[in-house]
Amino acid sequence: MGIVCPVYSLGVPLIVADFVKNADLSAAEYVFVILTYGAYPGAVEDMIYNIMEAAGRAPDYVTKVKMADNYLPVFNPPTGEKLESLMRSARQGFEVAAHEIHEKQKKVPHSFFIHKLMGRIVYRSMKGDALDKEFHADPTCNGCGTCEKVCPVKNITIEQERPVWHHHCESCFACIHHCPEKAIQFGSKTRGKGRYRNPEVSLKDLMRKS
Repeated sequence: MGIVCPVYSLGVPLIVADFVKNADLSAAEYVFVILTYGAYPGAVEDMIYNIMEAAGRAPDYVTKVKMADNYLPVFNPPTGEKLESLMRSARQGFEVAAHEIHEKQKKVPHSFFIHKLMGRIVYRSMKGDALDKEFHADPTCNGCGTCEKVCPVKNITIEQERPVWHHHCESCFACIHHCPEKAIQFGSKTRGKGRYRNPEVSLKDLMRKS
């Protein structure tokens, strides 16, 4: 059984943390976790290991793979050769992980105290009911509904041809990155910045059917 997820605010996405806390993995012969991150992963490997251990089934293998950072308030997403280089490196990282998982290797993470401390401090920003309070759509929005369909937690609805956020955001930024008009902004921090889409994942793959 495996979990592959991104790193948000030096930690595990809330939706993933909730899943592993409530899932019964006791019958799984071998459990692995792969975490993808952009700039800095903190002590996220320890975090998910500890969450799963407390839930009754610690993972046998935990690793991380560096990919593009798409947190627009801080970073401008990579393009061109830089993005291609990151994707090549990521593929190599996944190939290594796939081999080690196939061999059922054991890999238990151990992070330095400073990484754990930084992770705890930054991760607090994920815990709140108004993570989306700075999201808004500028006048170029045409009410197409793409943002509503790519939101993994149904946090967005289209009302009077405008997106409305309902305060159970996961901070994945899918709404910003996949808006065809680049109309969605996060305060003033994303205006004029590029948008990121994994070149190997289509918009159709991300859109909810209902």
